[in-house]
Amino acid sequence: STMGKDKKDKKDKDHKEKKDKDKKDKKGKKDKDHKKEKVEKAEKTEKVSVSSSEVIFFPDQGMPCKFGSSCTRKQCDFAHEPTGLSRMLDILASAKKTLDICVFTITADEIANKIIEIHNSGVKVRIITDDEQRASRGSDIQRIADEGVEVKDDASKFHMHHKFAIVDKKILVNGSFNWTRQAVLSNRENVVITTDKGLVRAFEKEFEVMWDLY
Repeated sequence: STMGKDKKDKKDKDHKEKKDKDKKDKKGKKDKDHKKEKVEKAEKTEKVSVSSSEVIFFPDQGMPCKFGSSCTRKQCDFAHEPTGLSRMLDILASAKKTLDICVFTITADEIANKIIEIHNSGVKVRIITDDEQRASRGSDIQRIADEGVEVKDDASKFHMHHKFAIVDKKILVNGSFNWTRQAVLSNRENVVITTDKGLVRAFEKEFEVMWDLY
């Protein structure tokens, strides 16, 4: 009947309108989430931006607390304000595509955990290290390699004694600082962070030479 057809047409129209509204709401939410994600990403990038060059001096007063300033533990010996190490880790974690690391040794769990986290985020991480230190007690290198990070060592009776990293082929992190807990808390060390293109290119070239060699 005509009445039945009109009723069906109205029902179909209501269903279509609801479907279109749901689709629009879903798209609006997606756009909003995407916009929020972009803002958060921009804030993070701004937080770890390097204008030209800076220097970090060690030792720090303490290792950074994983809860940061939001820590509610009554007795916590870790640092709750930004430290030299937390700044360096923020720079490394700002990598979007590549992170090339060339260091004598890595024994600080906080640094190793951050490298694994960066790798798991989709960044291509490569590490060159000293063969003796790789096999030494307390080394985190094998644990990092077991997580899927590409690792090469010098396989030499001499030391691979560099301590530098290159973030996205744009930022150089370099200095006397060994990536160890002792260097963070006890030693007089320095780390220079720079976006100087000449220096970044020079260290990038050295890294590629060693990567091909080893």
